[in-house]
Formats: sequence, C-alpha cells, structure tokens
Amino acid sequence: MTDLLSVASGRVRSAWVGALSVGQESNWDICKDKSLWGSGANTAGAVRGGDEFFLWQSGGGWFARCIVTTDSRIPTASDPAPWDDGREYKWIFGIKVVKELDPIYQPGSTNNRQ
Repeated sequence: MTDLLSVASGRVRSAWVGALSVGQESNWDICKDKSLWGSGANTAGAVRGGDEFFLWQSGGGWFARCIVTTDSRIPTASDPAPWDDGREYKWIFGIKVVKELDPIYQPGSTNNRQ
C-alpha cells in the first residue's frame, strides 16, 4: 500500500490500538495538529516507526487509522507531551493519519447504531 511507510528489513510491522478517553476528545485536534500521540501505557515503549496504529473513542467506537512515523520516546522538558490535561504521558510518538472515520464505526451495530 502506498500509504504505509517502509519498515526496516528484518523487522515485522506491529499494529497498536490507542484509546481517546471520554472527555478528552479535544486532544485529538492537538494530535492531528502536532502529528503526535501520547500514551501512559508501559507497552507503548515498543511502538516503532512504520507500525500501524488504530484509534478507539471510549464510549464510541473506531475512529482513525494511522501510521507511526517515529519510534516512541519519553517526553522531556525540551520535547514534552503537548496535552495539558493532568495525565501522565510515559511515551510519545509521531503519527500520520491515513483515514479518519465519520461517523465513528461501532462494531456489532446495525447501520452504525447500537
């Protein structure tokens, strides 16, 4: 697919899921503006450039497919997480939005309604 970044030879592409919490929907605009995602999960340290990244809206459903553009890194004072929401972001990494769904896809629904 032309929308996927090349992955270094010898490494298997991984796929990840991130969740946007209820009440944090405005963070998605910051994500898109900065081309960046942040996570408090320890496992996010294994995210690498070229991986696929799918996004779930808590209480809603699937809403975006992304490609990771950078390896995950720990936020620092000179490279902070840009969300001022009181949460601890252990990892940040670059993303490129490939597809944003409107309306949000709700699995198990009829006509996208549950």
